[in-house]
Amino acid sequence: MAIGGVGLPFLGASASTVVAEYPSNIADSRPAGITVGSDGNLWFAEENAGQIGKLNPATGVVTGYALPISGTQPGGVALGPDGNVWFTESSGDRVGSITPSGVIREFLVPTRFSATHTITQGPDGAMWFTEKGADKIGRVTTAGTISEFALPKRNSSPDVIVAGPDNNLWFTESDAGRIAKITTAGAVTEYPLASPSCPHGITRGPDGALWFVTKASRCNTTAPRGGDAVGRITTSGALTLFPVAAGSDPHNITTGPDGNLWFTETAANRIGRMTTAGALVEELAVPTAGSNPGSITSGPDSTSMYFTELAGNKVGKIQL
Repeated sequence: MAIGGVGLPFLGASASTVVAEYPSNIADSRPAGITVGSDGNLWFAEENAGQIGKLNPATGVVTGYALPISGTQPGGVALGPDGNVWFTESSGDRVGSITPSGVIREFLVPTRFSATHTITQGPDGAMWFTEKGADKIGRVTTAGTISEFALPKRNSSPDVIVAGPDNNLWFTESDAGRIAKITTAGAVTEYPLASPSCPHGITRGPDGALWFVTKASRCNTTAPRGGDAVGRITTSGALTLFPVAAGSDPHNITTGPDGNLWFTETAANRIGRMTTAGALVEELAVPTAGSNPGSITSGPDSTSMYFTELAGNKVGKIQL
């Protein structure tokens, strides 16, 4: 595994600005995963509120859609091939979908205590999701048929999943300190980090590789821990790490419309931007103190990014 260099954080005047924060319509809702829907709105999961939120980027109005069963803790969201937003329910052993008009369907996962966590659209027209509590990867068709694939090792804790450029699904194993991939037929390959930390968010990069973030804190592994970093892995498994500020606690990552990697720093209360060469371009402070930025996504246009604030109970907007 290679260790790359990192540029100095650019904390002064920057090319990007956090221009708005939109509060949830329910107190302490804990906004988590976020995605752009087929209707051009931002859709996000609200763990504590048991609802799916919708932010209209033109008006700033937030609307909430309560799930049929309370206490199921929606977490991950992703746009599906059917034009609906799909989501996981970590305490309910369910995955579900919501139409642009707010109609909700839910599907029970066969494995109990599966702790479904994040979800993504696969290359096969189905949705793929992680079962963090069961060490499995799940697949659900748009009609609701569910299949499950057990991982080779226990205590892997599959976390965030994304479709890769090689038509496989790539995911992080946060407790095991590994990056892994699964084919649509269910074959799993795992790539251990040299100094296990806690890989969490992962995204398809603009350079044909997968990019992820690792954090030194909140690890269950007993192995020596690496530091906070942004990582890159090729589809053949070559790993490179680019260190970021210690204690920043990078949480999630995505590719922006500018061709850079954008990531949240939960403990540092910042949004970072890195080039595909591993140079840290800037770090933007979130206006609300202690907001704990969580997930991040490109906006419906080519000039904005949106992120959730786990503790701030808001959705933030960055203008590029």
